[in-house]
Amino acid sequence: MTRPEVVHRTDTTFAAILLIISINGCANTAAAKAGTERSPGVAYDDQNISSLVRSALAADTEYKFDGVHVETFNSTVQLSGFVTSDDQKMRAGDTAGKVTGVKSVENNITIKG
Repeated sequence: MTRPEVVHRTDTTFAAILLIISINGCANTAAAKAGTERSPGVAYDDQNISSLVRSALAADTEYKFDGVHVETFNSTVQLSGFVTSDDQKMRAGDTAGKVTGVKSVENNITIKG
C-alpha cells in the first residue's frame, strides 16, 4: 500500500465517523426537543427542583403533605398522591409553583374522603 492510499483511507474513515456522529447528535437533539430525554445537567436540575419542592411542602405550617409525591421532568413538577381537601390540593400546587426553577405544575393529587 502506498502512502496516498493510506491517507485516502484515513480521510474516508474520518469522514464516515463524522457523519455518524452528526446523525446521532441530530437524533439525540430531536428526542430531547420531543421531551423524551434529558441531558445529565437537566436531570440534575430536575432532582434539585424536586428536592426544593419537597422541602417547601414540608415547611408548610398549616398542612402536612406526607401523602404527596413529587417528580420533575424538564422543570415541570408533577404532584401525585392523596390529601384530605381541595384546599390542600390547591395549596400544594401553589407552593410547588413558587419554587425557583419550576416552569409548570401538573397537580394530579387525589382528594381522599
